[in-house]
Amino acid sequence: MEPVYIIEPPAPRDLFEDRCEGRALSEALTLAETDVCYRLAPNRETFNSALEFVIEDFHSKSRKLSTPGNLDPNPFIHISAHGDDDGIQLTDGEYFEWDDFRSCLERINAEIGYIPFTTLPISKQISRVALCFSTCDGFSAHKIHLTDPCPFQYLVGPIAKVSWSDALTAFQVF
Repeated sequence: MEPVYIIEPPAPRDLFEDRCEGRALSEALTLAETDVCYRLAPNRETFNSALEFVIEDFHSKSRKLSTPGNLDPNPFIHISAHGDDDGIQLTDGEYFEWDDFRSCLERINAEIGYIPFTTLPISKQISRVALCFSTCDGFSAHKIHLTDPCPFQYLVGPIAKVSWSDALTAFQVF
């Protein structure tokens, strides 16, 4: 099963009210026997560390899951945060723009490798990363694909504002 990495920088008010959509999603996925890793990431340092953890954990799991004839697993990164058309906000108030996220994804892709795609006359590399943004305007992360190669295999996220309850329900079903 593909590993799911949930990274959550909740707003201070969300922490105070013990409202963490990513943690709730992690608990639901754990009950469904999904391989899930949850990281609370309130600032840039811990957010970057959570993304580094994806690389380390992915390498560890891909060695265990890879068998002759099977494809390597792909990391599924889910971000639960407050966001808008330009990026996401971390707990400490710092803003993480889509370009910042692109740099992180490029590092992840460099470390875990691309999927070779050679059925066309030319060879192209495809990212292994599946990317979800449970944020308002999360689909705006498509902006990080303005140049090649695309740093994600696919992107899932709302195209407008979304409530926590709707986001949690939708991503549990997804």
